[in-house]
Amino acid sequence: MNNNINRIVSITNNSRNLSLELKIIIDSITNNLSISFLQNNLNIINWNYLIKLIIRHRMVEQVYKALTTTTNTLPPNFIAQLKQCSLSSNIASLSMVAESIRIARAFNKVGIEYSIVKGIPLSELLYGGATKRQAKDIDMLVSIDNLNQAIQILLDKGYKVERPNFNLTGFKRDYYFTHSHDIGLFHPERKVEIELHFRLEYFGTKFFASSANIYKTIMVQNQMLVTLNDEYHVLYLMFHASIHAWTRLRWLHDIYLYLKSGQCSLQKIYDLAINLKAKKIVWQTLWLLRDIYAYRSEYGNQILAQPNQAGLRLAIAARKFILNDYELTAGHGVFNKMFFYYRIYLMDLALPGQKLEALTGDLFKIDKIFPYLTLPRSFSWGYYLIYPFWVIKYFFTRKL
Repeated sequence: MNNNINRIVSITNNSRNLSLELKIIIDSITNNLSISFLQNNLNIINWNYLIKLIIRHRMVEQVYKALTTTTNTLPPNFIAQLKQCSLSSNIASLSMVAESIRIARAFNKVGIEYSIVKGIPLSELLYGGATKRQAKDIDMLVSIDNLNQAIQILLDKGYKVERPNFNLTGFKRDYYFTHSHDIGLFHPERKVEIELHFRLEYFGTKFFASSANIYKTIMVQNQMLVTLNDEYHVLYLMFHASIHAWTRLRWLHDIYLYLKSGQCSLQKIYDLAINLKAKKIVWQTLWLLRDIYAYRSEYGNQILAQPNQAGLRLAIAARKFILNDYELTAGHGVFNKMFFYYRIYLMDLALPGQKLEALTGDLFKIDKIFPYLTLPRSFSWGYYLIYPFWVIKYFFTRKL
């Protein structure tokens, strides 16, 4: 039989065109890995591609553990690479845990309220320890009123602002705080990246009213850390993954573990989504969980039984992103091969009043030229006139 046919497998009735390598990852992280399946496909599996896919979906620790405890017949070079990736991930996680505690103590000392989102809290709550979930950065939420003070504390501790790469003054500041939601900082010696969020908002959807009881505390290495409460956290994970078209399987896995653990109420999550006019995002998530993970729950089935055409379109589109060997961050804006498909997806995702922004989001990102040009506020319209010429220049000078 043709190898291309052999390499296509299905784990549910709906999930077609799932690559052999992606099936191995999903089976590994859901404890469904079969020794006979691995042995029967040893000569078909693309081991280099599998490594690439594991790293892309940020499931190194989980897949390494599953594979090494299931069989010892895998290619030694593949296992050695995966072991090195796992070791590097653990070292990075240890550093991020230490930094999170150090920064939390500094914020507590001066009375800055914060919340650590995703990352370490999810690792502690869902993966069995603060270093078990692979992450590339620390996501911290502070109020915009405390943002400058929080940034100064991080600067004093050796961090450098990497995003934005221009001074936040005048029109540039107004534009950035309207169109962005975080400040990116990096510690050159500790190799730790922090995304300091000043709001959790997508397409104008503000997640949390100031009066809402949205926080909880967890204990990590004898330090109390603040994070989001379970229902708000899961809903935020859904929004975050959906806006990024679910290109990391780990995002879906976080939600799978959360719902499976019983730590949150899907009914409360859905009620929150209704208030935010975001039923389609919960519907999309549950469809993907059923389609890729074969995960079902009684209340989830009730939600999926309610026809939701927008949710279905989003789910089918997202599956295409998941199954495709493709990074949304690869390429730049309109030069990305999937740019226009992604913009259509975002239009479907956005609320009615935000669809134009979803369509044009990367077409008119005038902050790309802010590092090179400063105009008086009264001439800020000039950025929009100059930007197309910058795009043309970039197109002809970029490295292919």
